[in-house]
Amino acid sequence: MQPSSNLFTLQAQDVLVQPPSGGGSRCQTLKTDTGFEQLYLVAEFPKTEQTVSGTIAQNAFKRFEQVFEEKANEKLADRFEQALSAVNKLLASTFEKKSLEPRDLQMAIAAISENEIHFSACGEAKILLVRNAELIDLSKDMREDEPNPTKLFSNIVSGVLASDDVLFLATPSLFNYFSNEKIKKTLKTYSPELAAFNIQEMLESSDNASPIAAFIVHAQRTSSQEAVLIPKEIPSPQNPAAAAPPLSFEPEQPATSEAGEKPDNKNLSETAKKTQKLIKTALFPAATRLGRGIANLSKKGLNAVKNWRSQGRTQRMGKRQYASPPSYQAGRTSGTYGKRPNFLVNFFNRYIVSFRRLPRNSKIFFIASLVIAIIFVISIFALSGREKNNSIAVDTSSIITDAQSKVTDGENALIFEDEERALMLFTEAVGLVDQVLASDDKNSTALDLKQTIAEQMEKLNHLTRIADPILITQNHSNLHLSSLMALDGEIYSFNSQTNAVMQMDRDSGEWLSLASNAEAGSNLKYGKSVDDGTFIFSTSQQDLFSFDPSSKEFTAEDLSFATNNSLIQDLAIFNDRLYILDPQANQIFKYNPASGGFATGAEWKTDDSSLTDSVAFAITGQIYVLKGNGTIDRYLTGAKEDFTLQAITPALTSASKLAITDSNIFVLDPVEKRVVVFDLEGKLVQQFSSDRFGTLQDLSILADEKTLILMDENNSYSIPLADLPVSKTTP
Repeated sequence: MQPSSNLFTLQAQDVLVQPPSGGGSRCQTLKTDTGFEQLYLVAEFPKTEQTVSGTIAQNAFKRFEQVFEEKANEKLADRFEQALSAVNKLLASTFEKKSLEPRDLQMAIAAISENEIHFSACGEAKILLVRNAELIDLSKDMREDEPNPTKLFSNIVSGVLASDDVLFLATPSLFNYFSNEKIKKTLKTYSPELAAFNIQEMLESSDNASPIAAFIVHAQRTSSQEAVLIPKEIPSPQNPAAAAPPLSFEPEQPATSEAGEKPDNKNLSETAKKTQKLIKTALFPAATRLGRGIANLSKKGLNAVKNWRSQGRTQRMGKRQYASPPSYQAGRTSGTYGKRPNFLVNFFNRYIVSFRRLPRNSKIFFIASLVIAIIFVISIFALSGREKNNSIAVDTSSIITDAQSKVTDGENALIFEDEERALMLFTEAVGLVDQVLASDDKNSTALDLKQTIAEQMEKLNHLTRIADPILITQNHSNLHLSSLMALDGEIYSFNSQTNAVMQMDRDSGEWLSLASNAEAGSNLKYGKSVDDGTFIFSTSQQDLFSFDPSSKEFTAEDLSFATNNSLIQDLAIFNDRLYILDPQANQIFKYNPASGGFATGAEWKTDDSSLTDSVAFAITGQIYVLKGNGTIDRYLTGAKEDFTLQAITPALTSASKLAITDSNIFVLDPVEKRVVVFDLEGKLVQQFSSDRFGTLQDLSILADEKTLILMDENNSYSIPLADLPVSKTTP
């Protein structure tokens, strides 16, 4: 509940239902509360109208807020009119670009400041007012048979709120499941939170297949003044002369007892006293006799207990009976004790005898009183259980409402590209939803809300899920391919068992064998393409070979390792120099070219940073080193720089391969079946994932940077990068 003025407190709650099979439409509720002014919007629109900047409803609400705030020094009516005029222009432009029809949009907007209210609607959206025992359709005269697409909001209605008014904004699909009488009863009976909860529960338990959005706003007076609703209609922002006929409502009348006014505390107290007097007069003699009888019976029972406990043990034992002469042993003489009197039987017998002596009327009154007392106790327990259940339901509804509000605020933050605030709000909303599911794991509202949050988190984390990735080769598990290498627009790999270099034929979807290295004494292990149009390979025995695809010939390259126990984890050639990543030596070694191969290597890394858990590296002038935990270290002239990847969801905790272009860093994450793309400064650009991927083994980017190639244990896939944002960062 949020304060709106010194006159009124407004309690608002939205209803939002998005069935999975919601056809081609979607609904949204949007709200802004500055503490002095409140803006509300409900909308139903085509599901396809989703852009990078947001939905058609979000864009309209954003524009409305902008103009409304810019005119803060003007009267509320003028601000509302100008803001609505701006929304009309925005929607007209959108409808023209998207080829939409006026019937595609159902929307209602309201602005409240203190007790002054202005609202408008387009399409079949409804605005209802519940006052006293009446429900009034305020939007009835605002609808047009053939709306003008350039003036969707053609009328504005203004008025003054009265105490206990309930304003109801809703999309038209809701009225397929609720009659006006049902809506009126729900809004008058419950608070906005409970009313929204009940409406949503009824919709979700029905066969509802339509998205539905609504706002419930309850006005309660906080001062002793009385305000009367005097609705008035002002001219259209586009057509001042064509204002709709003014709406007329009866002024608020004070409630009377005949109209069902609830008695105040004083009346209730007086009524209770009169009732007590009537009961006392009619039942006093019988009640007095019954009370005395119960008191006497209780006194006799207590005396009997005291007498029995005060008797000595020997007195209560009774006379000993011997079947034979007693036998004497050390200690106590053995014998048989007499039976103790059955105290409980005797005690209740006395009460029964006393009850039988009562007059007949007293017996009837006693039995009736006993039955009433039992019913009263049972009712207390039943009411306590019901209140407990209602309390749990209210608490759950309140938590869900809070979570929904955070999701809406997070979506609005995304519109303004405030990703940090959106992430915070979505994370808080997940915590609230998990709190509800911990007590009710089948709560459909909470489950739907969690799915919505997951979708928004994917949008926030730039995650693209590819349902059917382009398959370019398949069933190559028997080829034992180990890596991908791009060269001159073609894709190559090698068979780690036969040492054959393979070329991908993308037309036929086959891998073609170019040549095998018969001279290698061990299997090929790592391979990279070189700018001069060749490849460089290392083997499991640390031998080095180059391969020319044009001549299809292997050449052994001389290599003098800088240490005796070198381990080649990855290799690359940059500016004719060979670089080797050696985690075992915690070093990157640089080898200058020499006759027949490369000269003795030298240590390139100059600081004490750790490379022991590194798995791959790439060179752009700077060297990027990928760790197994998904982090990347960046080095320049041998020293580690200050560089950190942006935190993402799901967190990047495992990685196996790395590729770099002039603009972006590509990281392969086999565990999450995805490729994560960052710019060269570590900011997240995009994520690609698909359930079709197996265990991803390698990736490669073609020279034009427009195609990403991925390979798992069986297949190869192509992912277009045409829409990938290009960073302005240069190496």
